[in-house]
Amino acid sequence: MIYYVIIAGLGVAVLGLMLFTLRVRGRCSKDIGGYPYAERMLSLLADNLPEIFFLTDPEVKGIQFVNSAFTRITGYEPGSFMESLASLVQVIHADDLDTARQYLAVIQGRPEIPHDFKPFRILTPSGETRWMHVRTFPLKDAEGKIQNVAVLCADITERHNTIEAIITSEKMKTVGGLAAGMAHEINNPLNIITLALEYIKVHLSPEMGRNREAALKHGTDIKSIVSFLDEQKIIRYLDSIKDAVSRAGKIVSSMLSFSRPDSRSRSKEDLNLVLRESVELAERDYEMKKRYNISSISVETRLAAGPLYVDCVRIEIEQVIINIIKNAVRAVHENREQRPEPHIMVESGVSNGRVFFAISDNGPGIPESIRARIFDPFYTTGEVGLNTGMGLYISYFLINGNHGGSIEALPAPEGGTTIKVTFPEDKINI
Repeated sequence: MIYYVIIAGLGVAVLGLMLFTLRVRGRCSKDIGGYPYAERMLSLLADNLPEIFFLTDPEVKGIQFVNSAFTRITGYEPGSFMESLASLVQVIHADDLDTARQYLAVIQGRPEIPHDFKPFRILTPSGETRWMHVRTFPLKDAEGKIQNVAVLCADITERHNTIEAIITSEKMKTVGGLAAGMAHEINNPLNIITLALEYIKVHLSPEMGRNREAALKHGTDIKSIVSFLDEQKIIRYLDSIKDAVSRAGKIVSSMLSFSRPDSRSRSKEDLNLVLRESVELAERDYEMKKRYNISSISVETRLAAGPLYVDCVRIEIEQVIINIIKNAVRAVHENREQRPEPHIMVESGVSNGRVFFAISDNGPGIPESIRARIFDPFYTTGEVGLNTGMGLYISYFLINGNHGGSIEALPAPEGGTTIKVTFPEDKINI
């Protein structure tokens, strides 16, 4: 609400100066740069506004004046849009085209009243999406005749994305709670299956006298029973069930650990172990399996020979590793046509007395011109709508802010990207 009050205030200020200009036009003796003083002041004020400001003709068909914020925010030069306001639909996001046309029709149909429209999206020449909030104000002369229509377009992208991030954060908290509840519920039947398997194993053991006695009571011996079960591959299936239950138990344990509120305390952790378990978690991720078929991607680990202990919040380091791996998976998936053998390398070691880990991919790489931006919030090189652009930003915050380390993007040896995370010296305990 405060935001819109500020915008309204700026609008009133511009309109006030505009009305003043209309009244003194031709009656101001002071001339600066070939323009009457009031017009010059209007131009300066308009160009210093953070919002796009332009004036249309009374019929709202063409643009008579536009400030420099138009190019700064949209990335377009205004020249091609001056003659026809309708041509602005070229920059509107495809999903909002109908809405924008309706807004234009409303302004043209009722230019005499102010309008305040719901936000919509535009696309910049680079393909970036920006959210805009538009307001219009009629400028009338002393007789009430419309001379111009003023339009203010505020870029509310950051505000919109912040709200979306908060909503997503709340959703993730809810999902985390549900995941913890599901994990507890899944644990119960897993424990029953494990106990049943152990019961079967114990009661098939030839070493136990009561098993031999029970078999003889039914006219056979325990070794024959075990031999029959083995021949029918039942023993093998029982072993497979045991392995599957063990894997499911690890997944449940990881879910509980990841969602546990008190798991954010610092502890001495073996970075190599955290890397291995995080890779396993990423490989089990539903989106990674369904959308990107992570099982078809070669994930190689080249970890230091001995344990690398770091003082850290384990759950946060796991989150960083998973975020980086997910980015790498998306990169190699998008680059399959150029490199049909996708490969990700996970490394760890000590360099200049500091523990580090690095995750490299053989994807398309990140151009040097945008490499510094990949840690910005909401910035993504992936498909709009599929990626939030928050993964590396959160990782940067967790490493730099919470752990005092560093995270950087480097060109990978195979031509892709390497994300390297280095811990500070005082976090080492080898």
